[in-house]
Amino acid sequence: MKTDMLSKLQQAARDGACRLIYFDQSGFSASPPVQRGWSPVGEPHRVLPQPHRRRSVLGAFDFGANLLKHEASKAVPILGADRLKVSDSNGHT
Repeated sequence: MKTDMLSKLQQAARDGACRLIYFDQSGFSASPPVQRGWSPVGEPHRVLPQPHRRRSVLGAFDFGANLLKHEASKAVPILGADRLKVSDSNGHT
């Protein structure tokens, strides 16, 4: 049933009857909260914090237009004005 609904939505997007957008966000950090790791024998494991290294990547795929957009931001999470804008062929968001 879900497969049938998705197929219908995808066809409607191809026909221009609706916009079908797949959206995803992922955050990355240069110093993740790791509890285990490698270190030389006799030395403790340590990770130096680098909060300025956090990044968030947004991606949006407009199925009907076959358009992929992506942006990276320095802040996690993405809020307000940092949101990815996906425009149609006429420039509407």
